[in-house]
Amino acid sequence: MCNLYANTTTQEAMRQIFKVRPTDDRLGNFAPQPAIYPRYDAPVVHVGNDGARELSAMHWGFVLPQVSKRRANRSSPRR
Repeated sequence: MCNLYANTTTQEAMRQIFKVRPTDDRLGNFAPQPAIYPRYDAPVVHVGNDGARELSAMHWGFVLPQVSKRRANRSSPRR
């Protein structure tokens, strides 16, 4: 996984490219992003509960386990 990428496509163009109905667009007021780093929200096309494609924002990056420095055991990962 790359740690940085860009999305310069407009919201309307993403809807057309991925055949997402306007009613299934959950991005709100989205603007193209020249830099998307881990821990940023980014646009994602996914299949919704009804089987139709949806466009929404999701958190970019891995959820890593946190290790306590005092106890050296694993704790719940940060969201």
